[in-house]
Amino acid sequence: MPNRWGGYLLSSADKRVSNTSAAGTWSFKMVANSYKNLTQFIFQPGLAGDSFTFSGWMKHKDLGVGGVRLAVVFEHTGGGDNYETIEFPAGTGAWAYHSVVATADANYDDIIVYLICDGTGGKLWVDKVKLVGP
Repeated sequence: MPNRWGGYLLSSADKRVSNTSAAGTWSFKMVANSYKNLTQFIFQPGLAGDSFTFSGWMKHKDLGVGGVRLAVVFEHTGGGDNYETIEFPAGTGAWAYHSVVATADANYDDIIVYLICDGTGGKLWVDKVKLVGP
């Protein structure tokens, strides 16, 4: 498991691997065969209008139809949320860098970062996922 991340419904096939990476030594591989996710909670309150750049490297092989995405969620103070996602297409693709600017719509208590895999087959690797902001 990557440092400071938790998993939901991961199998033994979903793990850190050292045989491929975009930068450094390790990446995280997920096998797309059911709903699962990696999650990181960032306990950092902030204000409406705060903007963050959410980015990561991704490669995929024989990825089937279904939702595979990176998401950043702002949990609003008093309830509700807003989010931004990076969606990945089906098929096969080499390592590529992806980023999106995520802006809080309201004051927030914390931020949650997800790697969500709900595909119907194939494999996905992610590396250097980060959130940079104010």
